[in-house]
Amino acid sequence: MSPPKPKYDITEVREHIESIHQSVIEHLNSEIAILKKYLKSKGVSEDAAQELDDFVMDVQDRWGVAAEALDAMLEE
Repeated sequence: MSPPKPKYDITEVREHIESIHQSVIEHLNSEIAILKKYLKSKGVSEDAAQELDDFVMDVQDRWGVAAEALDAMLEE
């Protein structure tokens, strides 16, 4: 009797998660850069740009947490 076939290909799922991660972060960075330029052109305080930079860093950190949790779930 052969061993049971896995429910899914873990490597494929991990690669897909990483691909989405990269895509989301690249898109977010692009949109935030556009927003920062717009705000600067309108004379909005530089504090707004810092707030947006902090937001991007929070999203990146949260992606790391989510990726670790997903990875652990894949191993179950």
